[in-house]
This record gives sequence, structure tokens and C-alpha cells, in this order.
Amino acid sequence: MMNYLRGILSSSRLLEEVIRRWGEPGLFILFSLISLNHIWAQYAFITLDGPSHLYNSKLLLDINIGEALSKYYSVQYPYLPNYCSHVFTGILLNFFDPLIAEKILISSILILLTFSTRHLVLVMRGDFGYFTFLIFLLPFNKLLQNGFYNFIAAFAFMNFAMVIFFKYKNTQGKISGVIYATLNGVLLYYSNLLVFALTFLIITIWSFVHYNSSEKLKLKNFIYLLTFLPGLVMGIFFLSSTSISNYNYDMSQFDKVISLICFDIGATFDTQNEIPYTSLITILLCFSMGFIAGGRRVFLRKLKQLFSINIFLVVSLCSIFLVFISKDGDFGGMFSRRLFFIIFYFAILWIIIKLEWKMLFFAGSLIICFVVFLNLMLVRSKMFKEAEPVVRSVIETGKYIPDHSLVHSINLSHMWYEQHYSSYLGIYNSPVLMDNYEAVLRWFPIVWKKDLLYYLLSVQNNIIDENTPDYVYVFGDIKRFKEEGYLPTQQFIESNCELVYQSENALNHLYKVNKFKQDLN
Repeated sequence: MMNYLRGILSSSRLLEEVIRRWGEPGLFILFSLISLNHIWAQYAFITLDGPSHLYNSKLLLDINIGEALSKYYSVQYPYLPNYCSHVFTGILLNFFDPLIAEKILISSILILLTFSTRHLVLVMRGDFGYFTFLIFLLPFNKLLQNGFYNFIAAFAFMNFAMVIFFKYKNTQGKISGVIYATLNGVLLYYSNLLVFALTFLIITIWSFVHYNSSEKLKLKNFIYLLTFLPGLVMGIFFLSSTSISNYNYDMSQFDKVISLICFDIGATFDTQNEIPYTSLITILLCFSMGFIAGGRRVFLRKLKQLFSINIFLVVSLCSIFLVFISKDGDFGGMFSRRLFFIIFYFAILWIIIKLEWKMLFFAGSLIICFVVFLNLMLVRSKMFKEAEPVVRSVIETGKYIPDHSLVHSINLSHMWYEQHYSSYLGIYNSPVLMDNYEAVLRWFPIVWKKDLLYYLLSVQNNIIDENTPDYVYVFGDIKRFKEEGYLPTQQFIESNCELVYQSENALNHLYKVNKFKQDLN
């Protein structure tokens, strides 16, 4: 009997040792593959602003190889801090189908974010730890589903900036480190100005904490901070020449509390069915923090130790404070959502670095992660499958629109994620879509030379001019034309247009404007 028990104990110890040694890389690769499969299993990885980003990336490509579009659009100044995803997608469009290019972009963001986080953990801990799989609870989030590609990609460049900082100050200070840091700083700036500023703040604090170190280390820190200079200069030019709107909307304080408790940033398409799973993430994170606090003192007395790793927890806590004193409409909108991402990203990063091995806690965390991760994938995959035929029908409609035609779009859909589906009309050809909202804002590469977004169709608008559309595209339930506010548009179509295409699902109607008839009138 005793020999039997000793055998079981020996086997369990062997299993634990195998998990400790191979569990982290194995699980990290497994979660990576599942995540990539989730992206590539879809016909199109649908996000709210994604179709518009894809269309404008193609415009950025087309406007540089032809003059027809330059009549309507111009390219923003080179110090705009929101270029990365558009330029990268534009390059991909030279070689890949648009929907494939978009999935390569999203896959790249996922890989960069997760692998850079793992690399940062290695630098901060000295090893990869055991809980790097926790980072996969975050990449598929509300901001990604809204199309905030640059914002999320910026966190990868932030991680690289921190890695380079620690490696540079611990080496002979080779010029290659300065070059890498400068290039990474420029990419970080061109991804997102807010994350660039946050990264600069963190590294400045780290440099200040080590101010009493040797003169050589002081010089290294100073040189490294200078690598942020190109981004700082461009940021000053951008802020001095661009007015960033503060919109007058906000979440209630109660809703902000609920969003924190339920990990609402992790809910994407179907909040009602996703929140039960995302709430488990908050519970897991709270237990993890309690486990860390119970095992050691979180805040160490030495200032250097406090601000090396625990600065991530400080940033997370300060961001919670900012959530409640700011509005969601600040700084171009969805500011609270960005802060939620910052809160949870830095909290998860701090937990991954701090957590030590305990077999039961590891097993429990892994089970919760798998349950949450896989069930959220199922919910979202269902939404993607339901949306696929609709996206296909919009793309098919776009084939009936000649290049460089002016297209006025009317969206009658009730679905929030279908607001910019009309942009799919232009991903395989080059129409001028008059509802291109990105070209109105001042923080995207392409801008209107003359704003056509608010062009109004009505029976009174019978004057032929350069703004008169060639086509009118109606997406959604055509019966909504009878609703108040759509009557003038319906009358314009009935009086001046002819139907040239209707999709089989009756969600797409394309009308050609009879300009000759208008002229006779």
C-alpha cells in the first residue's frame, strides 16, 4: 500500500515538473494557434470601423498611383500619429486580396501584442513565469471589435520600448540599441499618441528612479530618452495644428463600475451572452492579486523595486481614477473604453510577472481561461457566420459600380456593427464613397478636399453640380424609408433614379442617378 502511495506521489511530482518546465511555452503556443484560427476561420473578420479602414487604406494606395481620386481627397501631413495600420494594410493590398490583407493585419497585431508581452515578462522576471497564457484573455476586446487597430498595436511597440530600455542600460550602450529604440519610438508614435505619451512617462520615471546611479547609467538613460525626441517633436506639431474634439457624452458612474466588475472591455458582439464569461475574468484577476498579496508584500520599501515592476499596478490604479473623473467623449471619443483597456492590460501584465508557481492555482486559472476563452470564441464565431452572407452581398453590389463614381450611401440597418458596411463597396474597385467619415476627421491619413459626407438628397436638390452623386446605395431594410426623416430621400430616388441592382437578400439596392432627367427638370 505504501509503495502504491509513493508511486502516485512520485508520478504527481513528475507531472508537476513537466508542467512547470513545458506548460508555459506549450500553452502559449496553443492559445496563439486557437486565436489565429479564430481570425482565419472567418470569411471576413468584421469590426465596426474595419471596412472603412480597409477602404481608406486602398484609397491611400490608389491616390499615389493615379490622379482621378486626388480631385476629391488629399493625404494628411506626415506627422499624423495614426498612420501605421493604414500604411501596413496599403502595402499588403499590393500582394493580397483585401479581406486577406485585413486578416494579416489583425493577426500581426495579435502576434505582436502577445509575443511582446511574453518577451517583456522574460526581461522583468528573468524567466517566462507560468501564467503568460493570461494575456490571451485581452486581445479580442471591444476596442478591436470597434476597429481600434492602431491603439492596440501601440501596446506591442510600448512593450518593445521597455525591453530595449532594460537591455540597453544593462549592456555597453551600443549604437544599435539607440537605432532600434528610435525606430521603435517612431512606430509607437505612428500607432497611437496616447500610448506613446504613457510609454515615455513610464520610462522617464524608471530613469528618474535610477538617477542616483553611476554617471554612466545616467548618461545611458538620458540617451535612451532622446530616442523619443522624433515622436515628441511630431506630437507637438500635430497637437498645435489639429483640434481634437471632446464630445459631450459619457457613461454613468454606475455603468463605469459595472464595466470594471464585468470586464466589459472583453465583450464584443453579443454583450448579453458574453458578460457571464467576461465576469469570470475579473474574478480570476482579483483572486490572482489576492494570491500575490498573500504570498509577499506587494509594495517593497526600496523605491527602485517599487517602480520597476509595480509601476504597472500603479498605472492600472491611476487609470481607474481617471475613468471616474473624465468623460467617455473626451479626446476624440471612447476615452473610457481606452482607459479600461489600459487598466486591464497593465493589471494582467503585473499579475503575469508577479505570480509564482502553485499547482492548484495554476490548474484552476487554466480551467477558467479555457472555459472563458473557448465559449467567447463560440459566441463570436456564431455572429461572424451570421454576418458572412451580408458582407458577401455588399461586396457583390460593389461590382456594379464603375471606378471613380460618386456614391451616396444610406444605411437603414439596426445593427451597430453594420454602420460602415458601405465601405465594402470600394475594397475591390475605386468608387468615391460620400459617407467616408474618416476623411472628415483630422486623425486619419485621407481627408476630403471638399466635405461630401453631409450631402443631402432631396427632391429640391435638382441642380447638377460636381457633388451630385452618380449612384445611390441603400443598405438595410428598404421598408424603413417610410419612417420619418427618410421621405425626401425616397422621393429623390423615385423621381431621379433607376434601380440597377438588388441583392438576393434584399438588403442591397443600387440606384443610378439619371442626371440627364434632372437637367431637363
